[in-house]
Formats: sequence, structure tokens, C-alpha cells
Amino acid sequence: LPAENPEDIPFAGDNYQRISGDAVELARTTVFAWEASERSAVSGIDEVNPVSNPSQVEFARRQFELKKAKLEEDRKKSVLDKYGTGGAEHVDEGHEIRRLALGSTENYVEYGRDGRVVRGAAKAVAKSKYPEDILVNNHTQVWGSWFDRRAFRWGYGDDHSLIRNSYSSGEAGRAANEAAAAGLTTGTERERPMLEARPAEERAAAADQAAAASSRSELFGEQLAPDLDQEKLKKALKKAKKFQKDTERHEEEADDKKRKYNSMDTYEVTKEEMEAYRLTKGNTADPMFNVAEGELLDYEPEATDAKRNKKG
Repeated sequence: LPAENPEDIPFAGDNYQRISGDAVELARTTVFAWEASERSAVSGIDEVNPVSNPSQVEFARRQFELKKAKLEEDRKKSVLDKYGTGGAEHVDEGHEIRRLALGSTENYVEYGRDGRVVRGAAKAVAKSKYPEDILVNNHTQVWGSWFDRRAFRWGYGDDHSLIRNSYSSGEAGRAANEAAAAGLTTGTERERPMLEARPAEERAAAADQAAAASSRSELFGEQLAPDLDQEKLKKALKKAKKFQKDTERHEEEADDKKRKYNSMDTYEVTKEEMEAYRLTKGNTADPMFNVAEGELLDYEPEATDAKRNKKG
């Protein structure tokens, strides 16, 4: 505190002395040397070095500041000579600083306890980034002042034109545009029955797809029908076994040309044929799958009894 004796308080350090005296001038000279080096790299002028020649850099800085101050004075004077002394406060930087320091304005505003404006200055309306109220091509209304529901497009409200860069044609053009829109509506109404007929066709196609999906589900076992024709099932089993034998024989011969299979043939599989395929196909997950039908498994009871006696 100012009232305390400096000898009675602890030492606060001497960093405050770093920004006193000529230290500030040295910092300005260093910054000037940096900026001068950047400008010299662009303009090709010899750069200045504050370490090797500090006197030259200091002199150059002072000359630069004098020229800068003179140019600012000349600019202010030229503005006042051109527009008069009525705008002197706009050029005087001290006037703005004093106005902000006092904090007084000519606008009366009342604030609430929470800091919101209670009465006084109204909120400024945000200005749009898009052009507003610009009339072009002899139009008396702006683009977007009218919307055509039949064409579902924006246009001009004076002549009902739907073309952005069109020239205003007045009442005659409005009548012509209305007639063209009416003709477009008539053509659309003629096409309406065709558009209404399409949903019925789509519903019929959806029903066919559902029926095909149902029959396919029954065919491949997802919803297998319990009633099967036994005669057809026997024929299908016989046919499937014959097909398996023929396939094995053809695989042994390894001759693709002798096969009667044709991938381009359209053949509908019946439920009985699908059931016969399930009954005759091999289950590789079964441990007895590779055991032949007439093969007998060896059983050694003596060896089994010996193992049991050994464990006991």
C-alpha cells in the first residue's frame, strides 16, 4: 500500500524496471528493425541491424515517426479543407477517447436490474444479405411476389411471369401467362386418369409378389404344407435318386459335354420334388454320413472288457 514503508514490506522484484526508461525505446527500435527487414526483403533495400549499427537504426526510426506524423497531419488538414470544420470531431482521435472515457451518449436507455433494456433504444433490425425491393426489367413487383400453385414455381406478381429474367409485359402479358397456365392445367388433368390407374396396377403386382413369396416359402420349407401327394412324392424320390446316380457317374467320367443339364431351361420345382431332395441329400454334419449302407462296424468286446478291468 502507498502508506506503508517500503523498507518494512518484502521485496517485490525489479521486473517493473524492465519497462521503464529507454527500455521502451529499445523495444520500439527492435520492432522497427524487424519491419524494416521485411520491407527491405521485398524492395531490395539494404536491411538495418540494431545489433551491429544501433545508432543508424535509432536515427532511421525517428525519421520514420516524424514523416508518419506529418503525413497524418496533412491528411487531416486536407479532409477539413474539403468538407469544412463541421466534422473535425470525426478526425480528432482525442474527442472519441474523451467521449468514451466519460461514458455519456445522447441516447436515453433504461436498463433493468438484470441488465436488459426496459425502455429506450429499440432493437436494430438485422439487414439481409440478399438484395431487397429491387425492381428490374420494368417490373412493378419484385421476384417472388407471386407463387403459381399449378406449376409450383415462384414468379412476378404484376404479370405472373415465371421466368426470372423476363421483361414485364403488363396486363396483356398477365392474361397470356394465365392462358398458358390454364392450358398446362388442362393437359395435366388429361394425364390424371393414367396416373390414377398406376396405383391399381402396382397393387396387383404387389399381390402377385406376395403370392409368389408365399408359394416360395412353402416350397423351401419355411412354411411347409402338411399335405403332400404320396404318389408324386414316390416319383420324386425315384427321380432324385436316379439324378444322384447320374451325377456321380458323370463326375467320374469328368465330361461336361455329356451332361443333360441346361441352365437356360425354365423348370418349376414342385413341393414333392423339394421334399424328395431334402430326404435324399446328405448331411455332412452327421458322424455316420461317410458310412456305407451295407458296411458293418467292427466290435471287439474282449478289448472293451480288458479296458474296463484295467480301469477298475
